[in-house]
Formats: sequence, structure tokens, C-alpha cells
Amino acid sequence: MKSNFEFLHCYWPALAEIGEAAEKYLYSDPNASIFKMGLFAERFVLEIFAFEKINEPQIDNTHANRIRILKRSGLLPRDIDDTLYLLRKTRNSAVHAGADSEEEAKVLLSMMHNLAVWFMKTYGNWNFIAPSFVMPDNVPSPNFEELFAEQEKKIAELSKQLEAVTTEASGTTQKERVKQSEKVSAMIDWNEAQTRCLIDEQLQKAGWEVDSKKECVIAKFINKIKANFNNFIMRFDFAIYEGII
Repeated sequence: MKSNFEFLHCYWPALAEIGEAAEKYLYSDPNASIFKMGLFAERFVLEIFAFEKINEPQIDNTHANRIRILKRSGLLPRDIDDTLYLLRKTRNSAVHAGADSEEEAKVLLSMMHNLAVWFMKTYGNWNFIAPSFVMPDNVPSPNFEELFAEQEKKIAELSKQLEAVTTEASGTTQKERVKQSEKVSAMIDWNEAQTRCLIDEQLQKAGWEVDSKKECVIAKFINKIKANFNNFIMRFDFAIYEGII
């Protein structure tokens, strides 16, 4: 099966290889897949710095701070900003907490594809027609370890190189790219699972404790409700509350 990130090869081979590696690890090692997604997010930000000719910060040269710099410049719409931050944060969780969820990795992989499409349509070719995301098949390979070792070596070599590339969007101004960025962002169709991840991230940034993976059942006033509706329980997609219900 062709990689969902193959279209990046024409300008950004490192991103394409990292994206393909995340796909290959999806079923055999979701933890490693999530780790690659975090690496994709880091490289993604560095590619924007190179294209925009922005110097990396001398102090606090972290992924989070680099994202803040791009956001302050108007170069990152909110959903792209949140997705980048989420991928890097989830990568840290995968490393330190050993998170190993195939379902979580699948959602994040589809979100990473949205990032790739946004990047190509903002910094590559404004007329690019994005291919639909297709979840990779779980097809074991007889030479699994050999293929992985070869790709890891290729990623390591490509990661050493970082320079501004010339694309069809190179002749545009930063102001024009900011406008294009917002336009492309508004056209991205986030599905329900992706939207939940983005909303969770936004709430957590605002200081809320969030766990939308659990079913939310509100039964505080169940006795009063039963007076009118037999065995009725309210169910919500999202609920914000203070204290213990």
C-alpha cells in the first residue's frame, strides 16, 4: 500500500519518510508509531522556520517555544497549532509512561495527515489536490526488522539536512502565506475523533482536567428526573463541571 505521506517526497523527503515509518509501526508497535509522530511534528516546525527564514531561538529552543513563535507570527492557525502541540505531548507520554494504544495511534496518524496536507497546500503547491487518508492495512512483512532498520537509517541521514526548499509557493509573501494558511485550515474536515482530541487539548491548555475517553454519564439529579422519566439518564458528548458529581 502506498504511504499517505508520499506526496511530501517532492519537497520534504524527511517528513515523508517519518510519516511512512509511523504508518509501518502502527500495528506492531503503536508506541513507536506515536514517537515518530512527535518527531514528524518537530521536523514540521523546523521546516517552516527554514522556509520562512526565521532564526531558531537562542534561549529556550524547545518545540513548544518554536510553535509559540510561529503562532505569534500568524503562521499557525489554531487547529494546526493544537495538533502540533498534541503530537509532541503524546510523544512524551509514549516515552515516559509507555502509552501503547493502537486506537489512539490511528486517530493521531489521521491528524498528522491533515498537517501534511495543510503544509503542502500552504508551503508547497496551492493548487495541490489532497489525497484522502486511508488507514494502513495490517499486513505483516517477512523481512519486517530489515525494512525498519533501512528506513531508520534513511530518516537519520535526512534529518541531518535542513535547508529552505524552493517550491511553487516560494514566490509568495509571508502575508499571502498567512492568508492561504487560514484558508486551507478552514477547509480541513476534522472527523469526530479528531475534533475530540483538539477540544481536549484546548481545554487542557485552559487549565481543565479532561478525560473524554470515558463515557460521560450525569446522574446528579436522577431522582428528580425519574419523577417524570422512568430510568432516564442524560448523556452528553462533553460536560464541564466543578467538583464531584
